[in-house]
Amino acid sequence: MLETIINTLAYGSLFFAASAAYLQLNKLWARKHLSEVAESISIPGILVESIPLFFFGVYFLFKGELLGIIDSVIWLISAVLVTMIGSGFWVKGQRRKGFWQLVKGSISRERSELSVMAREFMNPSSAPQLINVLTSMAAVDGNVDPREAELIQPFADEWNLSIDWDAIPVATSSNSRIVETQKTLIAYLDTTPPHTQVAHLLEVLQLLINADEDCSSEEQLAFAEVSGQIRQYLSDDPVKEAFSVVIAPQDEQQDEAIRLMLNNVEVHAYAGGKGYTVGSFFSRDYAEIICAEHRSLGFFTVVMQEPETDARQRN
Repeated sequence: MLETIINTLAYGSLFFAASAAYLQLNKLWARKHLSEVAESISIPGILVESIPLFFFGVYFLFKGELLGIIDSVIWLISAVLVTMIGSGFWVKGQRRKGFWQLVKGSISRERSELSVMAREFMNPSSAPQLINVLTSMAAVDGNVDPREAELIQPFADEWNLSIDWDAIPVATSSNSRIVETQKTLIAYLDTTPPHTQVAHLLEVLQLLINADEDCSSEEQLAFAEVSGQIRQYLSDDPVKEAFSVVIAPQDEQQDEAIRLMLNNVEVHAYAGGKGYTVGSFFSRDYAEIICAEHRSLGFFTVVMQEPETDARQRN
């Protein structure tokens, strides 16, 4: 009884295999005359996929296993039709060249495209943001040392990006330079780069701040914050920020101004009063910089360290 049920289900699965092959071919078949569709199909990929199908079919033939034979035939027929579409056989003006000539032409064109994906990994779409991180870190101490530029330039050359070293903006305020470095890293991480690339960036930044053999206090402070952000990005168990900057409004006018400035962030209870969290950070020194910026605007602002138990509860 059980064997009968299994056999029935197995033969029924052939219907699903045929349906899957049909559905995959159907959209291609309706557009088989379009050169763009033909060029989007990888004939070498189809051929590589067909090799194990063919040998499995031969194996099932010798074993006399009808189910395996039929399944292999379904997908081999599908592969042949996809190969014909990929060769451009139905594209206007192409059929006169002959099927095999069309296949060879398609493979030849694809050979020149084999490195496209590799170049995408070597030349990431986030390259401009990555260069901004490096140049802002180089300029965080107020000037770009030639040895720092020498370290960064090969990356720009590899990614076909130009850097006008004389035009790199360097803020007069050290605090502004440090904040700008953190902002460039956030912009880079927002592009969701691969973890291997981000881990390598941490190594490059460490080399960069040591390139001029003088690790300034600005470089140390900026690196402490951005390395925390990078570790958070790479960690499977989120690394939570330890310091929060909180603004406590002193009157209704300040309360309204803070709401507008922080895009209507929600108010929280702090130490018997109420306050608004500007942000959470990994470094106390960096949090103090953000705190000082808001104090300069006339707001009562403090840095609060999150209890370790609270941080664990937030994870």
